[in-house]
Amino acid sequence: MKYFIFIAVLIAAAFLTVLTQVGGAIYLASWVIYLLIRKRITKRYWRIATRYALFIGLYLITILLIMPPIAKKYGRVPLPFIETNHVRPLSIWTALLNRNYVHPELRAITYAVGDEMNRKYPGTVINYMDANFPFRDGFPLLPHISHNDGRKLDVAFHYIDKTTGKHSNGNPSPIGYGGSEPPRKGEPDRPSRCTSNWQYSFMYGWMPLSDKLAFDQVRTQDMINAFIKQKGIKTLYLEPHLKKRLHLTSKKIRLHACYSVRHDDHVHVQL
Repeated sequence: MKYFIFIAVLIAAAFLTVLTQVGGAIYLASWVIYLLIRKRITKRYWRIATRYALFIGLYLITILLIMPPIAKKYGRVPLPFIETNHVRPLSIWTALLNRNYVHPELRAITYAVGDEMNRKYPGTVINYMDANFPFRDGFPLLPHISHNDGRKLDVAFHYIDKTTGKHSNGNPSPIGYGGSEPPRKGEPDRPSRCTSNWQYSFMYGWMPLSDKLAFDQVRTQDMINAFIKQKGIKTLYLEPHLKKRLHLTSKKIRLHACYSVRHDDHVHVQL
């Protein structure tokens, strides 16, 4: 039984490391503390509650108070947990899982775009998706293949409420990914050309999506152009059919490979 628990703890730590980068180490630390105090806890349900409370408490203290100043020394800063400078996470889980760290210049650029969009369209916010982990260049942010150096960020499109016809800050997908705007007749159809790569359209077709929102071409076009004009932005990834539909001509918008994932549910920006 002890060996089974030991193996289960190691598996959980490995999973949390892949998911959050630091969660595995925090989980092991919480187990050590638990083993030191468990003899003082007589009732089984209090032991279970204590074990979970230790991990959750240590995890929150670490990601909110300890990690940001350490990550800053390594050239990464967190994007906000709550709306700041008209920028917010599309899903709070992005921030809670430490997938919200970027180079300081990229955060400043994102804030600048958020301010610009809000001035032009009052009430509009930038919903960010996956960015990078807080530490170490090269540490993979799965399932992405390039979000590993603090210089990349996925940004959600804008949408319109079909019922009211007004601008919405919502998204048809709970995590942003999967709510794709597929090619129309006469537009380039890269998803069809990449069917031999299973991961290309992995998020498409099964994510539960809201049918109350429609793609906002005008605000999405303006947002992408706002990122394009930022001198620090070197590359953007967007599906060719949306590049054509949104009348985007910048050479910064590049074609991504089929071993990537489709970019018609978000735009990828990078320094």
